[in-house]
Amino acid sequence: MASKKDYCAKARKREADLFKKLQKQPLEDLLGVIHVRIVHRHDIYGLRSGTLVIPLIAWQRGDGPVQVCECDVIKKATTRTITQMQKTMKTWNIVRFRARIAKDNVTGKPHALLVKYIGKDKSTELSRVVKELKKPVTFVDSKLGSFKLDRAFHTFDGKTTWNNQSVYITLNEKDVTNKPMDSLMHAKTLRRAQKTWERRMAACAADKLLDTLNNYWLDDGQKPISKKKFVEALTLESITVSHDGTFSFYFDDGDLFCGHCIDVRGSIEKGPSEAKFFG
Repeated sequence: MASKKDYCAKARKREADLFKKLQKQPLEDLLGVIHVRIVHRHDIYGLRSGTLVIPLIAWQRGDGPVQVCECDVIKKATTRTITQMQKTMKTWNIVRFRARIAKDNVTGKPHALLVKYIGKDKSTELSRVVKELKKPVTFVDSKLGSFKLDRAFHTFDGKTTWNNQSVYITLNEKDVTNKPMDSLMHAKTLRRAQKTWERRMAACAADKLLDTLNNYWLDDGQKPISKKKFVEALTLESITVSHDGTFSFYFDDGDLFCGHCIDVRGSIEKGPSEAKFFG
């Protein structure tokens, strides 16, 4: 398993490679629509300066065709500059930059190096795109119920009945379309054996966390909790299913860990694999 030091070293190299690629690109006009993910700061441990990230949900190069996909406009910046940009740029604003754009790069998604922020714009084409993107995207599945797109997180969120109880369900897609495909397919696979999967995930939580509970979380004089009692205390609250077949079951801990949420992860292919509590 990679250490924190190794992970940060790879992240720093990846960022350096990205900036190097961007700096070689020609300077051009870039118009874009501010994403609902909002303008933010990205930090990598071990680097003093932060990176300003201006996420675009749709964009165009000069007078070129509008591209309805994400592009992150980035620049090394001080905290003061980043804060000012956050105040200036709001979700759905149409803005114009001078920038160096690399659609293909180490991140796998378009990026642009900010050279100059020109200001807000009134692009007719992008205004039409904004109008369309603001429309709610929903769909109904006959088995899992209704879902609504959350553009900020690339998820479709809904509520469904699981083992005769109501739970929240999130479908996590790599590419947002009008209807998720892979994550929905995996969610249906889980649903077909819903009792078995819930039992397996709860058992995984007990296998991974029972020793921690009995060794560190019991009151003085309290008898050790059995695996059966541990599992019985859990209540499923929500499920997240991703496009790659991985998923998480989130359980209320029944006050085993003083009200923490228990997150159990797994995959369709390998089954339950890890559990932790948080909150």
